[in-house]
Amino acid sequence: MNDIRKQIIIKEIEYWKRNRLLPEQYCNYLLTLYSEGEHETSERNIKQFEKLRVMSPIILLFLLPALFLFIYFNELSFGLQIVLQSAIVFFAVLLALYHSKRKNQLYFTFYTILTLLLFFIVTIDIIEALFRGVPFLIEGTVLIHCALWYGVGKRSNIRLLEISGIIGIVFLIASILYKLFNS
Repeated sequence: MNDIRKQIIIKEIEYWKRNRLLPEQYCNYLLTLYSEGEHETSERNIKQFEKLRVMSPIILLFLLPALFLFIYFNELSFGLQIVLQSAIVFFAVLLALYHSKRKNQLYFTFYTILTLLLFFIVTIDIIEALFRGVPFLIEGTVLIHCALWYGVGKRSNIRLLEISGIIGIVFLIASILYKLFNS
């Protein structure tokens, strides 16, 4: 039997196994038979990948408090803080992109929202550190981020981001108008 035909049969059996069209032990037997024993190693690799996929949100949730520690409770130089914060944001971006390729909408949504929040925190921290006492820069940054949230939400079909972007813009405009009329 040629290799292309084997691969097609193996993919079909894996589909049956995932969707429980046949009992798992039958599928395992057929997979071992058609892959000539190689499927067991790929099965182990899949299980290890599943562990990593499940652990990645937990890892990122531990990185979020680390980001706050880098911002508020340390004696690190400003440059080192920015490098560490950027590394955490970059890691979150990689996870979001990875899950977008895997078509896993729940994880993609989670990582996209978390990435945008982390990016917002880091950007505000940089603006605050470099331009203390210039409120319109922070307001402009918030406006840009809210527009970014709306745009990413619209493009990725994440309603929560669209709504958050709109609400953020409305509150920002209301805050600016309140400051104008009460000063």
